[in-house]
Amino acid sequence: LRVVTLLDRGVEQARQLENEPVAQAELLQALGELYQKLGNLPRADSLLTAAVERRRQALGPSHPDVGRALVALGLARADRAQYAEAERLVREGLVLGSQGRPATHPDALEATTALAHVLRERGAYDSAIAVQERVVRLRGDSATPELAAGLSELAAAHFFAGHYAVADSLNGRVLALSRTLHGDRHPLVAEDLLNLGAIRFDRGDYVGAERYYRQ
Repeated sequence: LRVVTLLDRGVEQARQLENEPVAQAELLQALGELYQKLGNLPRADSLLTAAVERRRQALGPSHPDVGRALVALGLARADRAQYAEAERLVREGLVLGSQGRPATHPDALEATTALAHVLRERGAYDSAIAVQERVVRLRGDSATPELAAGLSELAAAHFFAGHYAVADSLNGRVLALSRTLHGDRHPLVAEDLLNLGAIRFDRGDYVGAERYYRQ
């Protein structure tokens, strides 16, 4: 049994939930995000678009959950290099997800992180850094997976902007957090080590890069 077979079955089940539009939209979005991770971007886009429409029909166009669906669709469009459309969708989702909520609400923070990601993907590094720095400040200092992910996104923006010293410092913090949260052998620790190696590689420190890559 393959994962994609299970997802295809899930799509069929989702189509049977016409009388439960909220549940249907939630399932469509979850399936779309999984297809996105598997690299089937056209299928992901179709499901995430359907999730947006079902949420709008069931909850109204201004509901915060519509905003969450728009953010998910925007990230999928960014993966397809449709950056202008991705930014528009994420910004719209951020407005809906933030209305009447504190800036620290999880949906608002996730949407803001998504905006920083899209800005970085389209090469607007300074804007991405400014947006993501706000997310990191709002996350606070508690050792959480969300803070680690936020710092990693900020480090990536600095890396692509050529701010290697800042990126190195941030990735060092992320590595320490990942080890605290997950232990030394977690895949996220490997990802952090690769990021630290990439910084050294780009700076011409091939011995240092190799050390991190081997780890």
